[in-house]
Amino acid sequence: MPSYPPPFTEPKLNEIDSALAELDPTFEEFARVHGFTFLRGTSGCFNVPRRWLRRRTLNLSQGIDLVIALPMLERLERGFFPAIPCTVYIRAQNHDTNRWRHTNIVEARPFDELSHSLAQCLADAGATLDAYTPDFVTQHGDPVFPPKP
Repeated sequence: MPSYPPPFTEPKLNEIDSALAELDPTFEEFARVHGFTFLRGTSGCFNVPRRWLRRRTLNLSQGIDLVIALPMLERLERGFFPAIPCTVYIRAQNHDTNRWRHTNIVEARPFDELSHSLAQCLADAGATLDAYTPDFVTQHGDPVFPPKP
């Protein structure tokens, strides 16, 4: 596994990111087998640190995200702890119709539990995303930009 420099100036966020790095090989293997790109969320998004997988076809973007299910202030105060809650969710967007669908796969599961079941969690997420065809997202999704009241 490659070693990355600490991405954050906040030591508590680096603690969390280091723990998430233990999951990187599982994400990388799933990405390789299923045609996703693996990304480490250290900047450019509000919910850091995080991990996510992305793939895109002509008109459909799909993603699997793992985020820490705590407010940022609590992350900054506590840093990593084995029961830190993690949420894994999927999302798909049909770019032709500007509709998207979002589903939690696991919600606020303790890290120490998720780390042992991540491969199965990703398999479940991938199977659900496979059903999120462009037509399904159009019929069952929400507008990307809801109409203004």
